[in-house]
Amino acid sequence: MPATPNDQLRALLAEARLNGAALARAVNQLADENGMSLAYGRAAVSQWLRGSHPRRPVPQLIAEVLSRRLDRTITPDAAGFGNGRIWTGGPLQYWTDDPLKQLAVLAPSASGSHLGLEKLVYSKAALRIPAWAEIAVTAVHDHGGEQKEHVGRAEVAAVAAMADMFAVSDALTGAGPVRPAASGYLATPVVDWLHASAGTRIRPSLYSTAARLTCLCGYLCFDDELHGAAQRYFHVALALAAEAGDPTTYAIGLRVLSMQARRLGHHQEALNLAHAALQTPAPAPPQTQALLHSEAAVAHAATGDRAGAQHHLRTAEVRLECDSRPRIAVGTYHPADHAQQQATAHSLLGERPTAINDLKDSIRRRSAVERRARTIALADLAELQLACGRLDQAIETWHLFMDNCSTVQCGRVRTALRNMRSSLRSHDGYPPARVLLHRTAPTDRPNGGT
Repeated sequence: MPATPNDQLRALLAEARLNGAALARAVNQLADENGMSLAYGRAAVSQWLRGSHPRRPVPQLIAEVLSRRLDRTITPDAAGFGNGRIWTGGPLQYWTDDPLKQLAVLAPSASGSHLGLEKLVYSKAALRIPAWAEIAVTAVHDHGGEQKEHVGRAEVAAVAAMADMFAVSDALTGAGPVRPAASGYLATPVVDWLHASAGTRIRPSLYSTAARLTCLCGYLCFDDELHGAAQRYFHVALALAAEAGDPTTYAIGLRVLSMQARRLGHHQEALNLAHAALQTPAPAPPQTQALLHSEAAVAHAATGDRAGAQHHLRTAEVRLECDSRPRIAVGTYHPADHAQQQATAHSLLGERPTAINDLKDSIRRRSAVERRARTIALADLAELQLACGRLDQAIETWHLFMDNCSTVQCGRVRTALRNMRSSLRSHDGYPPARVLLHRTAPTDRPNGGT
């Protein structure tokens, strides 16, 4: 039986003024943003128009391309790719989708695998997030008493302790070994406790602590470059923070969404989210205030606003003077983090020599536990040194990166390794560069959970 032509897709392409080749290029580019590798051409689009249905996540990628082009949400169904599946990875619809059910969907299977997370597509439309003032009076889900189990302070303390442990583990080894365990713990027993009955003082604390753990799970996905999954965890963290009545954790959630958006090139959306995070009403601890201002600084730098970046960097530094104790946990911030954010802002503003000095300061300040941050900072430093024409310094720094990267398992480190090879290929006639390239060969193997 011949396939039915996809008239919905044809109409949307006409409205978006896209031909087949342009859609294929856009899908390939969006796949790259999401850590996937696709090589579609015009012939594939012709097949889609004739009624062929590509495998997931290609319909989601097509829908996202059209959504961005038309500045409205286009679902796979609306693009003619309806298949009746119960969950296609669409962004959380605030206060309608149950956040606890979303956590169950995102959890690893009984075998411990996360099959499907890599097929979740990052949504630009899902960056339109209400500020705290807009959601503070919104009705939310009431899960209290859905199970007979009663929870108390012990469960809240357990979630907080496990969140700290997972954060330290990620700092030491990267997301690869940590992500399945953290998301599995969040799905069971934490979701069960969120369904249980609790006192009026316990329930907000439990939801707030769970929101921070959810935010950490999102960051673990971000660290492994699973951007669609990371975004969904961040959304659920916001929903849990809203149910807890916790504007500080809500602000932290907005901040990580801003960071992710900026890293993916959505600079104006990142700036909007960073400012929304600063507009939450509750007084946050000094380190969290510094964290929020530093992200606003980087977001301003990404848009070319030097004055705005400098203002927020200074404000972050002042806040940090009130409490600069190093601690690894969701919402904390210390001098090594600040030096890293300064480096990012200066690099975005084209001030590479200053960024190099800031990165060196950040690396020097990192504790032995912060191996993942140090490893990524070394890769960033080498790239900046190479961009400034300091090839020998870059090679020396990349050797330090190599000393660490075999013990850090995450997508960002694997990408840094690929970028290093790509950067060095044009210098392979230089013996020190050739030695370094040869050193990288044994470490080109899969690691850590993706």
